[in-house]
Amino acid sequence: MSARLGHRAVLRRALWPVVAAAVLLGAGNAAARTEAERLRGIRLGEIDVRDAHIGDTLDLLRESAEAADPRGAGVNLVYRGPPTDRVPRITLRLRNVSLYDALRYVTETAGLRFRIDERAVVITSADAPGGPLVTRFYPVTPAILNVVEQARQREAERRRERDEWW
Repeated sequence: MSARLGHRAVLRRALWPVVAAAVLLGAGNAAARTEAERLRGIRLGEIDVRDAHIGDTLDLLRESAEAADPRGAGVNLVYRGPPTDRVPRITLRLRNVSLYDALRYVTETAGLRFRIDERAVVITSADAPGGPLVTRFYPVTPAILNVVEQARQREAERRRERDEWW
């Protein structure tokens, strides 16, 4: 009986970082969902930009959001995309759309994308990884190096044979 309780205690100690991380990540996702709902609730009057840089367009969205936000807080926009001179200029005209939709149209037009964090909207290049990055470590025995070396030698031999055949 005591061995079982000991096993459970060890298991609990081993799992608490995983559970804590899941709770924290879930809390972040919930906050981001709440922020997305808030962005959908901010209705912008009219957005009219012609041949504008992404920076100017985002400034206009930021100012319009602050004026239209019932709380008056507006939104934090963080640009982490390519240099602005490499982003296509934007021309669009929007009326009575949510801030969320305006961001979607602007980023699609410019070939960018956005993600909503807890405290800001982050605009990135379309090929940037989305969501939080997770680093994982896996234990590997030293013998795996022998396996990798053998596979490399077999591949080199196959290439030599193929090259000789041609």
